[in-house]
Amino acid sequence: MKVAFIVNPLAGRGRARKIWEELEPRLKIDAPYEVYFTEKAGDAVQLARRAQEEGAEVLVSVGGDGTVHEIVNGMDLQKGTLGFIPAGTGNDFCRSLHYPQDPFAVAEQLFSWERRRVDLGKMGHRYFVNVIGTGFDAQVAYDVNKRFKRLTGLGAYLAAVLKNLVTYRNAPLEIEYDGHRWSGKALLIAIGNGGYYGGGIRIVPPAEPDDGWFHICLAMDMGKLETLRLLPAAISGGHEGHRKVILLKARRISVRSSAPLAIQADGELLGTLPLTVVGGAAGPLRSGPGRERGGAAMN
Repeated sequence: MKVAFIVNPLAGRGRARKIWEELEPRLKIDAPYEVYFTEKAGDAVQLARRAQEEGAEVLVSVGGDGTVHEIVNGMDLQKGTLGFIPAGTGNDFCRSLHYPQDPFAVAEQLFSWERRRVDLGKMGHRYFVNVIGTGFDAQVAYDVNKRFKRLTGLGAYLAAVLKNLVTYRNAPLEIEYDGHRWSGKALLIAIGNGGYYGGGIRIVPPAEPDDGWFHICLAMDMGKLETLRLLPAAISGGHEGHRKVILLKARRISVRSSAPLAIQADGELLGTLPLTVVGGAAGPLRSGPGRERGGAAMN
């Protein structure tokens, strides 16, 4: 077995570089390995392909959700296994997989965990691993990436939320899901393979990445004060049951709008509506102890 570590040194505002420098000398791995460093957005896609061409059977992402997103879109999902060391801004997919949030604890256990398969979402030719959405959250993702680079995790997300509470205007959405329809003004729609985004906000509480469903959070038209009141509850999933929040599940979802709303997937910006989401190939995840024991893996 050959292992490739794909390290995004800029992830987590430089946190990943520091983690890797401290972590590599402590690695417990009984296999040959190579280390590949990204330099800019998109590099992890190419490096995942290159690593597999050079014989890597296991790819390990050292970064955040965006790094995982790129690796999944570069690797041959039928020929490799993917593991994660959470070193990014939010690390929400690791959270959704019940990984420990300590990267050193993960690295110590990673190669002792069994593999398990998880679901992937697909929009067009692009896979996503965790959550895709549009509306308020996509604008927040834009601001996290462009305006609040010095903050990390939930702090960056909350700063962007507060900014958009002032500037964002709810927009009309037309949604189709497994033969059903909904239309109206909405704050956001989040479609989850995993349950968390924004550095720990449990946006779709029922979601598990291996249950075969997308779980949907539709936040309908609500005012700024109501949104502000709801946010603390959403961190722990307490928005479930709110009168203007609908939680659904489906296997195919389409979203349209008359407004040019941005799309975010795994915190990355992917153009504007419309979008159609379907289940992708089951993703091979490596290295996770399993839901009941607190971790997971992709193959």
